[in-house]
Amino acid sequence: SSLVGSEMCIRDRIHVALYLRRQDLWLESWYNQNVKWPWDAEFSGSDIQYFIGKSKNFPWINYENLLGRIEEFVPLEKIHVRCIGEDNTTSSTDDFLSFCGIDSNLLQKEADKNQSLSSAKIDILRRIDIIALPGPARLKVLGALSKIKIQEDSGNRAFLTRAERLKILADFMESNDHVARRYFGRNKLFSDKWSEELNPALVSDMNAYQRYIPEILKKIAEE
Repeated sequence: SSLVGSEMCIRDRIHVALYLRRQDLWLESWYNQNVKWPWDAEFSGSDIQYFIGKSKNFPWINYENLLGRIEEFVPLEKIHVRCIGEDNTTSSTDDFLSFCGIDSNLLQKEADKNQSLSSAKIDILRRIDIIALPGPARLKVLGALSKIKIQEDSGNRAFLTRAERLKILADFMESNDHVARRYFGRNKLFSDKWSEELNPALVSDMNAYQRYIPEILKKIAEE
């Protein structure tokens, strides 16, 4: 009985803050990160189609299953759930600090150093596949990439076409609707706002290998 009592005491003290992002946008961001600062050789040099095809490697983006698992250990009333980009929740940092009772205005804020690269830059970088490089060498490549002029680069960070985006959202529609009703008291978890351009700005093999990668190497050699 003492063990059961201890578990109940721990459950009573635990609070969970969880921030959800629309699955298509999450997958784009996660792909960006896997290429920009890679740790998994399977994805470090992959294109977006291969990455999306392996989306089952990321089971946590089924938010109904994820929250159901959390509820096995934490009472519903102690789970703080927000959707990034919805209901005026634009910053998970500010919201989390508020949840913890901390005034974010009292903290010194720094610029986001982990911003995603544009789709054109990622499409070049994936062909270099920097996973084998040590940290300083990776930074040199990223620095040189930021200095070259890329004709295809519009600053767009989208990788998915509208059809691909809708397919992903359809796969999660039912589970997302269940989360919406249980945690938010509404029918839809995410709005239909399209916050990204729908036409990816990608780079051809010829331009990547014959033009831009040599320019990157030249920039590095000049340092």
